[in-house]
Amino acid sequence: MDTQDNLILKIATIDELKEKWDYEIKNHKGNIHYLQAANEAIRETRHGNRITYIAKINNQIISDITVIIKEKGILSESKYTEDLISNIRVFLCDIRTIEDYQGKGYLSKLYKYVENDLKEKGYKEISLSYDTNNIKNKIMYTKWNYTNFIRSETRTSNNTTYTYDYYYKKIDILN
Repeated sequence: MDTQDNLILKIATIDELKEKWDYEIKNHKGNIHYLQAANEAIRETRHGNRITYIAKINNQIISDITVIIKEKGILSESKYTEDLISNIRVFLCDIRTIEDYQGKGYLSKLYKYVENDLKEKGYKEISLSYDTNNIKNKIMYTKWNYTNFIRSETRTSNNTTYTYDYYYKKIDILN
């Protein structure tokens, strides 16, 4: 756990994970996707296939990053293939900061905490993806040194087509 300016950086407990997902479900008006994602996240965390890191201020979760890992030689989820997760590589997803706290550096502080913790756990690489239309994320991930291209993937949801680019980086200790 790291604290600075009333900011707490830590791995979420199951209760904090439930709190995070309750917020997401409420914020998205009970959307079934979020209900399903919450159940999956809690189940996968209990099985050791995910770690969710959180940033809190005044006991409120303001930012989170979920890491999907490979546990005991079995991929945690079938949609994550060997190019994204391996014995040395993990996959970042669900990278969020609530709106009132965006643009203030909290996510970058949480990311540095995550990267350092993953290095201590023995991982050597991190992969992630982003919607190619989201220029803000592309700039942020490039700043974080995600420059090793893995692949692109096109998905369609509600008659809208999205292209996702996947990148990885070697883990460095960040200060």
